[in-house]
Amino acid sequence: MKNLITVFQVEQIAFEIAQERFEYNEPIPEFKTRFPNSLESCISAPLQTFDGKYLYPLFTKKQRYYFI
Repeated sequence: MKNLITVFQVEQIAFEIAQERFEYNEPIPEFKTRFPNSLESCISAPLQTFDGKYLYPLFTKKQRYYFI
């Protein structure tokens, strides 16, 4: 199963939120300055399995993981 959301999509969402929330023309840090592989790990976490079973079996639980 492929990821529910991509790194590119997260980058776009983060940029839009930063533009909305930052005040006084604060500089927006480059997305590439993030810690490598941390985001990728978080994106793939809802798709983890143990003993052949998903840890988050329902699609709604997979989605909820991203918003916790």
